[in-house]
Amino acid sequence: MYLLLVALALLMGIGVGWSIGANDAANSLGAAVGSRVLTLRQAIVLICIFGFLGAVLQGSHVV
Repeated sequence: MYLLLVALALLMGIGVGWSIGANDAANSLGAAVGSRVLTLRQAIVLICIFGFLGAVLQGSHVV
């Protein structure tokens, strides 16, 4: 039962993180992709790297 609750909490956390990240990613790099400064693939890589670093390094400061 405990393992099921942990798995459910993990899946829900991934879902929330995915939706928040998808919303904020368009705000930060949408103009760069739209103006063809970056390709979509480059923007996705940057979002993944800096989104992860921001969560790991500064995530404890978000309440």
